Amino acid sequence: MHVDGSSIGNPGISGFGGLICNADGTWVHGFFGNLIVINILHAELMTIYKGLILAWELNIKDLWCYSDSEMAIKLITEPVDEWHHYATILNNIKDILKRD
Repeated sequence: MHVDGSSIGNPGISGFGGLICNADGTWVHGFFGNLIVINILHAELMTIYKGLILAWELNIKDLWCYSDSEMAIKLITEPVDEWHHYATILNNIKDILKRD
């Protein structure tokens, strides 16, 4: 899964998009959407979340995620402080990653 969030300004009008490919790189499904006025990190996290939800709905459970946001990946792979500004979306992402 390749994902990218974007925003015009930070915060600003935001959007997201991504694509899911199979193991040999063939396109399986794409997704995109608009978000309310948020900052770029939030847009990146929402993109990952939306992509994971779509992959689950498509019954794709063995998935690699590629993102240009080092901070988003760091926040997802490290423990989350319950008071972190993005704790809800981070915990939602982590819950999807724990599914069987």
